[in-house]
Amino acid sequence: MSSNAADPSIGDMTEWEAREFLGGRGTGSIAILAGQYPIALPIIYEYTEVDGHIGLLIRTREASELSRAIGPASMLVDEIDVGRGRATSVLARGELCNAPDSILSVQAHPWVNYPRSVTLILRVERVSGRRFAVTGTDDEYHVDWGLTAHATDG
Repeated sequence: MSSNAADPSIGDMTEWEAREFLGGRGTGSIAILAGQYPIALPIIYEYTEVDGHIGLLIRTREASELSRAIGPASMLVDEIDVGRGRATSVLARGELCNAPDSILSVQAHPWVNYPRSVTLILRVERVSGRRFAVTGTDDEYHVDWGLTAHATDG
């Protein structure tokens, strides 16, 4: 597998492409602070927009580490196709807070069946994304990742 530098599908995504990518998925990893250490958790989310601002809705248990993580957070959503040598990665950064009552009726559908009474929203302040080629040898893969950020409208 090799990268084609002239391929227009490789490189930074626009803010709107990153929004579309987030809206078309539903699973990712959320990074939060748990005490003094950052942790990343696999998560199911639902994409929403309120007055043009991105929100990622998450349902969790009342006593979970996630329910106590109000504050700065980020969500990483990836799609990797090793067979085609392509990958897409979007990073959404913002503030994790309790969801307002006006959107509590929107619910992500969990894979694991246990009660979830807390609805959180990641209010996205910055989103960045990149499509890239995965190049490999017999024993390893290399990815060229460059981070750019687009401020959202909020």
